[in-house]
Amino acid sequence: MFKIPLSNLQTWSASVISSMSDVRLAGRSKVHLVDADCEMHLGGRSPNYTGFPDGLVLEPMNCCSMAFPGSKVRPTAKDAQQDDKVWLKFGNDMIFDPPKHGSVTAIGVPRIWPEHLDDGKEPSNPNHAIEFHPLTGLRDGGDEYDFSALVSAGDFKGHVGTATGPSILRKTRVKVKNDAGTVTVSFFGGQIENFTTLDLEVDPSSVVGDGRGSFRASGNALLDDGTAVAVRMVTAAGSQANDVIGRIRSNPSASRISSLILFSLSPQALLDAANKSQGNPIDVDRPIQLILYGAPE
Repeated sequence: MFKIPLSNLQTWSASVISSMSDVRLAGRSKVHLVDADCEMHLGGRSPNYTGFPDGLVLEPMNCCSMAFPGSKVRPTAKDAQQDDKVWLKFGNDMIFDPPKHGSVTAIGVPRIWPEHLDDGKEPSNPNHAIEFHPLTGLRDGGDEYDFSALVSAGDFKGHVGTATGPSILRKTRVKVKNDAGTVTVSFFGGQIENFTTLDLEVDPSSVVGDGRGSFRASGNALLDDGTAVAVRMVTAAGSQANDVIGRIRSNPSASRISSLILFSLSPQALLDAANKSQGNPIDVDRPIQLILYGAPE
């Protein structure tokens, strides 16, 4: 069980990519190797998010295999010898050298997922249900960093087992209760994992732009046993997957794709249910949202 302010769900439902100001970062992880997820975690909190738990984690993609934006320094290998000094310096600068306004603005896809509600590891991975994952940008005063071009599968194929991914899709059930603007979210039945690769069938008529360059869509996850599970999908502006989904609108014959996906709960689905709650627990329709990263290389 975790809690999200209704106002945050309203903001996150308005567009695929959202921003949150006044995020005070407390720690960073190392750059993870490609078999882990190739990311770096930045942990912190913001007075603009008062949910429970109140931690936030910002996660740029492909830190171990792609150059820091604007840098000529590229990783030399996808192993312990990787050159991640530029990424680590960036993390340190955001944490240890006081940013121009004492905090940063995080920009990315709000991911709602109860993986680390009570077993987080401070300071880079505090107890949390909310991530900006992928992190597509960050503002520190007048300096702005654009990570949108890093949002791709690259060499990472996910680490969720072939049986676990379908289990999450089939078994996850979610209830919400809206109590005076605080939404309590209860998560049942599914395992809690992150990335996997799925075959998807996108409904071309469902592809809708959010007005800011990103897309939302509906369709089916096609499972190995021949069955399908209805899912919601989103893609981030500037990503490979966003280009693919955009083309499907005009070319329905290309509606079957394979993509690295990140499991999330849909802020729109949670908000729709919360608005009907009237203080009582209510089931969420199609709660799972797949954040698409594109086909693995």
